[in-house]
Order: sequence, then structure tokens, then C-alpha cells
Amino acid sequence: MPKKSILHTLLATSVLVSGSNAIASEGLEILEFKGFGTVAATRTDSADNGYKATPQPASLARGNSWSLQNDSLIGVQLDIAPHNDLSGTVQVIGRNREQGDFEADFEWAFIKYKIDNNWRVRVGRVLTPAFMDSEYRFVGYANIYARPDPNIYTVYPLSTHDGLDVTYRRNLDAGGTLTASFYGGKAELEGPGNIIFEASRLTGFSLRYEKDNFMVRVSNTQTNMIMSGSGAAMFPPFLAAAQTAVTQGCTSCINAVNAIRNGIEDTGLGISNIGFRYSFDDYTAWGEYIKVHQNEILNPVDESYLLGLSKSIEKWTPYITYSDNKTTSNASKIDLSDIMKITIPPIKGAMLAYNSPAIFSKNNGRHTFALGTRYDIAKNTAIFIEWAEISLDDNVDSSPLPYPRLSPQGQPRDGKFHLYTLSLSFVF
Repeated sequence: MPKKSILHTLLATSVLVSGSNAIASEGLEILEFKGFGTVAATRTDSADNGYKATPQPASLARGNSWSLQNDSLIGVQLDIAPHNDLSGTVQVIGRNREQGDFEADFEWAFIKYKIDNNWRVRVGRVLTPAFMDSEYRFVGYANIYARPDPNIYTVYPLSTHDGLDVTYRRNLDAGGTLTASFYGGKAELEGPGNIIFEASRLTGFSLRYEKDNFMVRVSNTQTNMIMSGSGAAMFPPFLAAAQTAVTQGCTSCINAVNAIRNGIEDTGLGISNIGFRYSFDDYTAWGEYIKVHQNEILNPVDESYLLGLSKSIEKWTPYITYSDNKTTSNASKIDLSDIMKITIPPIKGAMLAYNSPAIFSKNNGRHTFALGTRYDIAKNTAIFIEWAEISLDDNVDSSPLPYPRLSPQGQPRDGKFHLYTLSLSFVF
């Protein structure tokens, strides 16, 4: 079924369950329809820096002009529960995706079986809980802030996987609830530039402890993320050039061989995450830390953290956040003296390009300070207003995500700029 017709089909289904949004039989809601959405206007105040959501192309990032395309989305969900222990869920989200066009696609599509009061298993397309707020990352109304922090939530592009998850939940004698989840399967995402990210071996776990107004969570996700598709067609010839360079006496060109081959065959991606949330009086404090481990590859390795604080004042919830991202490469450069041994000019040029500062930037970090507020205008609708200041450690070669450069590559761009957001989020 074409992606755009997926959303139309589920929206049509809503007619069957309109009004109460559910069909019940003998006290059991066997069919329930619900949804969520966000209409968001975003802009930066820099002609050199734009903003885009993952996995959108850089063409959707605009400077000094408002855009409704980056964070706006609509989602619908259909839950079917023919039995107390057996249910199914289908969730479809429509938003601007990798080609820059609005497309609807399945986010969730699984069958859930409740084994007993502690254990349950889901099979199908299920959530990949790589982050603390993975489950509600697209449901703006469920969050305090305008969007999940980009310094955390853009470092891993996949939000779901096709496979299963098994969850154990238990109330502890000492108080509180422990939830343990184990998951595995495969995932695929088409990114901008026709690059396909594939994870054929994805496994992980998450542990969550909650007591009263406190929650702490840890998780680890492992996968063999590889890149393919027409957008990755440059890598095999680049690998062949590096292998040829080794035969020409460029012994350190083996560094390029290893890095490029790992990107094609197995990045060995690992994501470690820890987060907490604590509410006291009218305040809520939260924090999150993530580190991405990979084999020696050209792609960067990320380490990020976030701290936030909010206060509820009747219908208002003002908040403040600070986040930091450090992006480095774990690949090794080629010795310039070795490159000079290469006698084939195109091969020599390719190896010089491999040492590009865009890959081996020494100071490739960014820092974000944000002030915002949430205002609940109805029981199912909220407005968000946010001002964020982004500072780049390196204004020439810093990592483009999620703020693509709009100035020529290799030229300085604004090292400090602002992102403004005005959004309306709702559930139904």
C-alpha cells in the first residue's frame, strides 16, 4: 500500500469508532481509535544555519524564515483487544521524511500477549527504547518541552524495529516498581540522499525503576548498522582506492580501508543511555546521558547529556534546559608521507580527501541552552513556545546534524545562533 494511503485508511477507520472513540463488548473495549498531532513553526535567526528533524534532507533547513515542515506531524493509532490477554496495535505517523515530502508510514504494528500479571511479549514492529522518552518522542502533548532535545535524540535515527520485545514488571516489596525489557530484531530507515540505514542484528535491554515521584532508567542497544542504497554508492569505489593505495606503499592507508569497510559491512553500533525524572512540589527535574560506541568508521561518535527543570503554575509550565554534544571520529588519519608515495593521481587525491577536517575535526561539539513554556489551553491541547541558543565549538567543520550549514562547505558560519519554536500539540 502506498505510504500516503496508509494514513487515509486509518483516518477512514476513525469513522467507525467516532464519538466515544471505542467499541465495547461485555465491558471489554475491543476496538479503540486515538490520535495525536503537532503543528509547529520553526526558524533560526542565522542565514548560515538551518534546522531540520531526522531524517529530513538539508533542503528543508531554512535560515531566517519560518517553516511548518520540520516538526509538524499527525499520528493515528488503532488498538484491538479481542481478549483480556491478547491485543493488537497499529500506529501510523505522517510527517515530512527523507525526501522532504509528507509521507505516512507504520511506526508500530504489533500483537501483544499478556503471559501473566508480570510478563508480556509483543511481536511485530515495536518501539526501540534507546532513549528515556522514546515512547512519546512524537507525541508532543505528552511532553513538557517543545521537542525531545536534538543533542540526544538525533544521534540514532531509528525509532522502531521489526521483531519482538519481552517485558517483566514487578512491584517490589521495598516499594516502587521495576520494569525490565529485552528486545531484538531488525530495522531499516531511508535517510536523505538515498542512503539506507540497515540494522539486521538489533538487540538491547532497558531497566526502569519508579517510586512515588522518582524514576531512573538505563538502557543499552547494540546493532550492526550499515549504510547502503544509491546514496552510499561512493563508498565501494573509495574502498577500492584505499586498497590500491596500500599496494602502492601507503601502509597507513589501511586506516582508510578499515574505516570504510566497517561503514559498509558493520559499524558495531552501541548506544548506552541513562536518565532520571523527579517531581517535587510544583517542580520537575530531569536529565539524560547518552554515549554512542562504534567500530573504527568515518561516521562520528557522539556523547551527549541533558539537564532540565520545569515548574507548574496553573495552566503554565515554564522550563529551562541545557544540553551538550561532543562529536568525534574514532577513525585514524593517513600519514601524509605515505600519501606522497602514491603514484596514481586520482588515488592520491582520494587519500588526501580522506584526511579532510570535516571528518577529523578536533573541536566538533555543540551546546544548547533553551527557555520555553507550555500552556494547556484545553484538556487535550497545549501550546509550546521555545527559544534556544545553539553554540558551535567549530564554526567551519562542526557536525551538521540537526543544524545543516547553509553557507559553502569549508567556509566559516555563525558559531552562535538561535532556534525559535511555536507549536500546538493535541491528542484525540
